[in-house]
Amino acid sequence: MTEVTTGLTFRQSVDHMVDRALALMELEPGIANAIKSCTSVLQVSFPVEIRGKVEVFTGWRAVHSIHRLPAKGGAALFRKRRSARG
Repeated sequence: MTEVTTGLTFRQSVDHMVDRALALMELEPGIANAIKSCTSVLQVSFPVEIRGKVEVFTGWRAVHSIHRLPAKGGAALFRKRRSARG
């Protein structure tokens, strides 16, 4: 059941895998589109020196559903944990 996806960009490959998973779940099209929609994307690039050579790395974080809060992580949650401990 291996499927060849040669030539796809990373985004196209992810979309392809998500589409396959949604098809297996047999969701209504509106629900599937809501799951796939992306609210925002943050892209960061930062330099790192490795063995005397500077390489630039790029990373992404996609937010798909900001309405399902609170989200884990972040400074606010950390402060709650610290204050709860004493």
